[in-house]
Amino acid sequence: MATTLLEGSIAHLSLFNLLQLIKLEQKTCLMTITIKELQQEARLYFKHGVMKHGQLNKLSGKDAVYRLICWWHTGDFTIEEIDEVDIPVDTITVSLENILIASAKKTDDLADLRGVIPTLESKMSF
Repeated sequence: MATTLLEGSIAHLSLFNLLQLIKLEQKTCLMTITIKELQQEARLYFKHGVMKHGQLNKLSGKDAVYRLICWWHTGDFTIEEIDEVDIPVDTITVSLENILIASAKKTDDLADLRGVIPTLESKMSF
């Protein structure tokens, strides 16, 4: 049985900070982020604080992480301790710092587009 280390909402605690926390704590864990209303789920795997694999829909690796950081600003997260053997094959070979810097640049590049295209959540009604 996996041990839940932390859970909450990315609307209240940014992905940037969560990812850095996992690195600082050197956790071997799975971070799952979900937007239930859209039936979307992302999974990020870490080994001793190093991001090893990311999956978001059909995207994997650093592209999945970029999409997650640049576009997801709501959703619930769970961070669970896992065994190293449960980590899929590495799809991420760059450092977390490189991913965060590239994500910040991509977010800046998309700023104009974000102003024109509202978030998915704002167009949904239940």
